[in-house]
Amino acid sequence: MRTRSMRRRPGADLGIRRFIAPCVQGGRVRARLSGLLLTWSPTPRRFEGWGLFEALDLRQAVVVQRAEAGAVLRWQARCRPVRVLLVRPLGSRSWLAVPACRRGFSDAVGEPRAIPVHLVEGGRAFEAVMAVYDGGAFWYAGADSGGDPGVASALRAAASADVELGDLGVQGLREEHRVAYAAAARGGPAVEGSRWALGARDLSVISAGLCMAEAQEHVDLCSLVGVY
Repeated sequence: MRTRSMRRRPGADLGIRRFIAPCVQGGRVRARLSGLLLTWSPTPRRFEGWGLFEALDLRQAVVVQRAEAGAVLRWQARCRPVRVLLVRPLGSRSWLAVPACRRGFSDAVGEPRAIPVHLVEGGRAFEAVMAVYDGGAFWYAGADSGGDPGVASALRAAASADVELGDLGVQGLREEHRVAYAAAARGGPAVEGSRWALGARDLSVISAGLCMAEAQEHVDLCSLVGVY
């Protein structure tokens, strides 16, 4: 996908202007260019996916094209990986999810909680997937090879039959699966207190951009969007 070329407006010298970032519809992207930490609402506003963006000035960034797979992998390598269980779609390509391993989530991110995972490809309820955390949002990074598809399939069948949480007889079920099932059965993540409830801020997405000049360097993307 390519956008029309647009005239650059006067502004600071941003040096290398191109960067890789994921983006949801209506979301914003943030990158550090020439020492400046900048945030844009990219053009076109309906773009969703992994993009190669170009900053035209301090206020405007446009999608040049969809990012290549190798560039996406380099971006993901600079984030914190977590294992999660998908619960239900939130709209478009975003899903509600819960940690598949609470200890691993705590070590990588913090207190276990319900999270939105964005840009999910072909998601199914209770599926175990990998996500990466960029300091502000969680992004789909593929299937979790350590997940048990048999458990996920059994939970989907139980949910379709309206089986109560306490009556689940699925072999290999863990506490994380029970949390995911309870969240799905109640139509939302309000399980075990407030940390399992999503707020408006959780769905306001700012993603971190990896400047093309830094693609071969070690860059902590979490430092870009971790505090805002």
